[in-house]
Amino acid sequence: AANGKRTGSVDFQSGLNGVTANAYGIPYGIPTGTVAAGTLGTAGPFNPATPYWISSFPSNAPPVKYNIWSFSQNFKNPYTDRANLAVERSFDALLLGLSATYAKGNQLERTQDLNLGSPTLNATSGRLMYPARPNNVYGTEGQYVSDATSLYHAYTLSAKYHKEDSPLEASLYYTYSINKDTDSNERNYSGITTQDGTKIGNEWSYGDTDRRHAVTGYVSFLERKLTGILTSLAFRYTSGAPYSLVYSRDVNGDTNSSNDRFFSGGMDSGRNTQRKASQTSVDLALRKDFNFSRKAKFTLSADVFNLLNKKNTYTRYSVAGTSSDAVPALQGTPNSYVGDPRQVQLGARIAF
Repeated sequence: AANGKRTGSVDFQSGLNGVTANAYGIPYGIPTGTVAAGTLGTAGPFNPATPYWISSFPSNAPPVKYNIWSFSQNFKNPYTDRANLAVERSFDALLLGLSATYAKGNQLERTQDLNLGSPTLNATSGRLMYPARPNNVYGTEGQYVSDATSLYHAYTLSAKYHKEDSPLEASLYYTYSINKDTDSNERNYSGITTQDGTKIGNEWSYGDTDRRHAVTGYVSFLERKLTGILTSLAFRYTSGAPYSLVYSRDVNGDTNSSNDRFFSGGMDSGRNTQRKASQTSVDLALRKDFNFSRKAKFTLSADVFNLLNKKNTYTRYSVAGTSSDAVPALQGTPNSYVGDPRQVQLGARIAF
């Protein structure tokens, strides 16, 4: 923003003062000037052929194609429509529950490249191909827009055990959820993730954080007679997260190398159509308190994360380095894994 106004509505207005280059959203007040004339850094009329802080680029150096970014003049802040419904029933020390959550994200931020020509469909591969950039002085003319959406709904069953003066406490939760969106960039400020900005509907799929099933639980026991040690076990299971089959190079000619999905048989493989391994972990926690007085307490603790040192392995598929739309090929990497190895943490704390 500049002076309290969005940059996109002031510095990047199109068609200002009859300068046709501004139709691409180029700023019209870039400082120009020369060192010899003592005018370097002074504001001057925008020269689309030399969009630099100097009056002309040195003849013996190749011009740099800058990437520029702006906000859409219609950019709006995101908001969420959310509804929750929950019921619980107590059976003495046992509490059972059922809950449902609905959340629709609106006006979510995503990025798009304005400096792209009209694409043509490759009838063989099914991919939209882009010509050379209309404004060849610039690279990416990125813009932040707010037309992405998301939809999340989840259903949770819960059971909790808690009884006064009981050394045992436990809980168990199971959640079934579906999370879909058109963009999962999570505040991406510099990259283009949409494959074809004119076909945003093709991006609607499972979000990066989608987990179909999740089970969490814990049980704790305080041994009071001999050791006074509080022992806790925490369990967590989540089904695999989605990912896309994406080339690591530009395939469709838009000069962006991070948004080209794998095509085979004239069909787009789709966004987030693959799944990583599910994750299972068990954590152990031990606590021992030493009371020095009514107000002073010393605590020793030991935590073991991923107690069983479980390695969540799977075969991860990716686009082969030799792959092309004419000869598409995938490669599998066995024993890929998600999660962290076993970790041990020791602690001591004094409270007074």
